[in-house]
Amino acid sequence: MFFNLINFDVRTLIGILFWGNLTSAILIFSYQSVRKSGYEKEYVKLLYYSRFIKSIYYLLTFFRGTIPDIISANLGNTLLYISLYMDGYLMLKLSRITSKKLYRMLKVILISSVIIFNSIDIIFKNPDLRVVVTSALMFATLIMPSVVLLYKKNNSKFTKIVGLYYIALLIILLPRISYSLAIETVHIFTNNIFQSLTFISLTLIMIFSAPAFLLIMKENSDIIIEKMATTDSLTNIPNRQSFLETAGIYFERHKNSGQKVALLFFDIDYFKKVNDTYGHSFGDEVLAKFAGIIKNNMRQGDISCRYGGEEFVALLTHGDENIAFSIGERIMKEIENLRFDLFPEFRFTVSIGICADVIKEEDTPESFISKADKALYEAKNTGRNKIVAYSSVLHLS
Repeated sequence: MFFNLINFDVRTLIGILFWGNLTSAILIFSYQSVRKSGYEKEYVKLLYYSRFIKSIYYLLTFFRGTIPDIISANLGNTLLYISLYMDGYLMLKLSRITSKKLYRMLKVILISSVIIFNSIDIIFKNPDLRVVVTSALMFATLIMPSVVLLYKKNNSKFTKIVGLYYIALLIILLPRISYSLAIETVHIFTNNIFQSLTFISLTLIMIFSAPAFLLIMKENSDIIIEKMATTDSLTNIPNRQSFLETAGIYFERHKNSGQKVALLFFDIDYFKKVNDTYGHSFGDEVLAKFAGIIKNNMRQGDISCRYGGEEFVALLTHGDENIAFSIGERIMKEIENLRFDLFPEFRFTVSIGICADVIKEEDTPESFISKADKALYEAKNTGRNKIVAYSSVLHLS
């Protein structure tokens, strides 16, 4: 009973693969034609070409034996390897792989596949070898990108599942290779369990891969959109809204816990003069460098943001006034040693206000920021390039 479920006629499956890939190509083309711009448009176009080329391969394969082999086998399989290369390339791109080595490796596999298949086919003209070589080269082309999908650290669970699914379906090709080597009468239309499993696996890849790739693209787009919404584009650290949301959650969880937190409010001294003297582009570089220094001095659990203009805020989730002073002084020291290639003589300083206290019921991140801002105002008014704590401001008043 189970055998009948997988014992399909191979030529029929090839016909299904032709119509399925052609339909998929048409749908993907319709989808990509309404995409206006962005990296997604290029990826969707690549997916469309891959499916369209595969449909031509399966059409030529379907008529194997009735049209010349130079077209059905040699041209057909060359098109197959090109389409598989496109699939592998897309997998690497969707995994956000930047290593040129892996892309070169994939290109070498494509060129080698075309040369190996056509050389062996022209020299030996053996249908058995066609089955073996085609299966082996399909496996060789897609196994590396599939492993990347599965094991790349930052890939989502869904992406890893897609990689695992690809690997499982590729493994089904291996018994087909062994069987074809052992039995002399195997050709493309031979009906046996290994042939059926191979073409069923190819049908499953055809069905799930296009929507899977599109969903991965959507996942990646969502990550980009979320980052744009929560990150300051110039300094690549959280923006004010993101900081206040995260800090607000922390404050709610730790109210009345007796745990001290410290908030540092930074302001670059005379920043308007920097823009007026050196230009806004250089001013942007100063902001980006300063943000990097703040970020590098944060401990695990601490959060920072660009609060607005030349103002930055950092929340030390476990820290008292002494720790805040220590981190502030370390940041000021790094600024003293900071140099810029464009203007080596340029130096700048910052003023810092600190509010350190336990989180009480009525406290919010905004209330701590307000107190740190008052301390910052005192630092500005008493000479700049210094650190002032809110507790000192209270004492002075």
